[in-house]
Amino acid sequence: MQGLKAPAKNISSKFFYDEVGSEIFNKITEQEEYYLTSCEKEILLTYGSLIAKRIPYESIALVDFGSGDGSKAVLLLQSLVQIQESVEYIVVEISPKALNETVERVGRECPTVRIQSHQSDFSWA
Repeated sequence: MQGLKAPAKNISSKFFYDEVGSEIFNKITEQEEYYLTSCEKEILLTYGSLIAKRIPYESIALVDFGSGDGSKAVLLLQSLVQIQESVEYIVVEISPKALNETVERVGRECPTVRIQSHQSDFSWA
């Protein structure tokens, strides 16, 4: 309501990420013009194992604020589980549907990873 009461009316961007907004954003990230996601995935595919080897701990918790479809997290988690004794994935996502899909995907593709999920925006952070 603050944004609607302000002299210059605005709506928080968190409202873009309801079920429909999350699906639209995922489709945008798949477009050739939106190169950021493909660059991030390429980095994780190329350097994920190196990143995992550089972590000087036997167990790790990966915290993911805004997981989207979880595809990038899976790439890093797959590298981490090969090196680390214990891997936990803590996912925070505003969209309940995206959160459930991410939890299912990580559970399916990285079955040894412990998962904690939290449906929330980041206003508390």
